Amino acid sequence: ARHGLRVSAVGNSDSHQLLFEEAGYPRTWLRVAPGPAETLQARAIDALRAGRTAVSSGPIVEVRVGEASAGDTTVVRAPSAIVHVRVVAPAWVPVERIELWRDDQVVARATATRDADGLRYEGDFTVSLHADAMLSAWAEATRPLPDVMPYTDARAIGFSGPLWVDHNGDGRVQIPPAGPSPTE
Repeated sequence: ARHGLRVSAVGNSDSHQLLFEEAGYPRTWLRVAPGPAETLQARAIDALRAGRTAVSSGPIVEVRVGEASAGDTTVVRAPSAIVHVRVVAPAWVPVERIELWRDDQVVARATATRDADGLRYEGDFTVSLHADAMLSAWAEATRPLPDVMPYTDARAIGFSGPLWVDHNGDGRVQIPPAGPSPTE
């Protein structure tokens, strides 16, 4: 992203043998526009190219600024933005921590508020903006996933694809070089 590339978040498994390296975790989820079944393949490819993705081995993580979500670009000329994060997961998937990332730094943290089926966290964060930015959210747990994979320590993770913020309103998103971040 710092080199001007629009990236899509994707997850995959790295399986080299049949036993103990089960394929299929994590998975890439796509936000596909509605339409007839015969156009699903084209709509799925469009969603992947546009970055309307989330990656998950259990929790599904969504990030929004106003009506914009992962893959979208929104213009925010104000010195801060309200970022909405929502995490859903079945009851058997542990979800403990939520992080909000601006570019390559964690700018806010929260604790999952529910330990039940469905909605695990929903809340707003105020994030400082000093330049164009890439926002994403992450959810994880220290407790392992129970009896899902043949590993004793497999962890649930989930993260949103990037949401792009055009802070200066020039129609492009250019992430500034890495360096010290202004204090939140």
